[in-house]
Amino acid sequence: MKRFLATMLFVLLLSACGSPSVPTEDAPTSPAKISGNQPETTPNQSADATVQSEPKSDESSVEETPFDKFQQGLDNAGYSYEIVPMAAELVGAISGVKYKLDFGNVEVYQFEDGSEALASAVEGGGILLEGFGTFPCDFNGNLAALIDVTENKDAILDLFNSL
Repeated sequence: MKRFLATMLFVLLLSACGSPSVPTEDAPTSPAKISGNQPETTPNQSADATVQSEPKSDESSVEETPFDKFQQGLDNAGYSYEIVPMAAELVGAISGVKYKLDFGNVEVYQFEDGSEALASAVEGGGILLEGFGTFPCDFNGNLAALIDVTENKDAILDLFNSL
């Protein structure tokens, strides 16, 4: 019961704090790209200098995030859920999302590859929230999941591990 209360307090604290941490697909464009002013090259410049423009991004080249893949898995399994952006920086992650399911909650956090926060979380067996302690979670590469559900835990864990 004590662990449950601590987990719920952790969830409330994270969901009430911070701004959305989920990256968006639309990034601002640089002024040079908007105006079309690309530097001209002369024959004396190296080949590296001629590659000044960024490759064009089209819809097919946008890579799916682990959050997108997790949501697709939840959709394919027929689960209904609500998405809540989390204040991931409080646990040292770069982004985090809570999925409120009818039968519990799943929080997924993405850490920077090789970060100290990720290494510390893996070593400690969970993510640390200052003042509240360590919350046990499952890891998959640079992802961590706090799975607090009353049913379908194995299916949710399999989905997480497939990311």
